[in-house]
Amino acid sequence: MNQPGGVEILGVAVRASVLAEYEAALEGINGGPALVLPASVALLPLIPEDHSGHLLLHWCPGALTAVVLTQSRVLYWRTRPLEEGAEDGLQEVGREAGRVLATCQDHYNLPIENVWFCSRPQRRGDLKRALAKTLGRELCDLPGTNAQADTLPPGERDTFERFGMPFAGLVANLSESP
Repeated sequence: MNQPGGVEILGVAVRASVLAEYEAALEGINGGPALVLPASVALLPLIPEDHSGHLLLHWCPGALTAVVLTQSRVLYWRTRPLEEGAEDGLQEVGREAGRVLATCQDHYNLPIENVWFCSRPQRRGDLKRALAKTLGRELCDLPGTNAQADTLPPGERDTFERFGMPFAGLVANLSESP
């Protein structure tokens, strides 16, 4: 919740081995990384800041991150590796998302109003519809990302097309900077 003069901090814990992988991938680029930001963190500014319960499902190759928020506060965060060989991971993603929805209701007494979906690379629409059917609810696309892509300069547009929604979250953060 943004308040005048207030400061918000989101601390993210990550295994040293995972951080080392990020840093190794970026080593030698402009002197190495100054900040390592997990892609799912960059998506958070795209979620509306209201009293509703929100579930963000971020599906990347080999992993699913589920984040539950209300009033821009993270209540639950879990990144789970997906088994290899499953048909696009749809069944496993559906089971995990169902568990998160049940956890929110049972442990937080928080009904989830919106399920936001992001995948990298972008998944076919039929996979998204199948996941919505599995969960018994519609999946929302993160707001404003197509309009932002259209307004980006060509170099940034290429980056957006390559990296997708996490880049849009970073762009949203830049627009809120003082």
